Amino acid sequence: MNKRKIYYIIAGIIIILVISFVFAYTFNLSIVDSILPNKWRDKWIEQTATKYFPNLIGPYSLIDEVNNGVEVKNLCNKIENNIELKKTGRTGDVCVEIFTALYTTNISSTTSTTTNKIVKVDLSRFTKSSDLLHILIEKTTTPDILNNQPIFRTAPFRLGWSPLSRFDVIMIDEGQSIVASTTIITEYEGIASGNNEVTQYFLHKYPSKK
Repeated sequence: MNKRKIYYIIAGIIIILVISFVFAYTFNLSIVDSILPNKWRDKWIEQTATKYFPNLIGPYSLIDEVNNGVEVKNLCNKIENNIELKKTGRTGDVCVEIFTALYTTNISSTTSTTTNKIVKVDLSRFTKSSDLLHILIEKTTTPDILNNQPIFRTAPFRLGWSPLSRFDVIMIDEGQSIVASTTIITEYEGIASGNNEVTQYFLHKYPSKK
């Protein structure tokens, strides 16, 4: 085999890999998760997770705290430690990967205090024992409707839904922060209405399963 053929073969392999990663990035990040070593995978996730969260949604701005405003967490809990899941008789872990971002907009200001509306968004993918998710939703949430789409509530200030694609669960917390001098008080209370640009954006982009 001459050098030219070897060059074409190598170039072809590189093109295929590039196309595969672009496809995975666009349509299914979990493909990349399974291919890359953990160290590279974590870096990949940090760099790509921000694409899920626009910097501006209406009057709301992404709070830039870590990783360009997005926090990535990987959590695992024992099945047998959950009252409802324990009834299945299974053991082991339920694991979830969560992408979290905070959005804020000013709602009032005085000479001494500033009050901001806060909307926290959690985009979650179950990475282990995802088949148990429906049990958690059925047994631990209250069903509701928003924009003629089924949602659920786990607390008065929190609503969520199971989207059709990309993620397994999306959770929205609505609250406010009060800034007075050097003191910041963050409160999550009241009823999450979902009638804000952030919730509406994610509900439209990732519609709920009917």
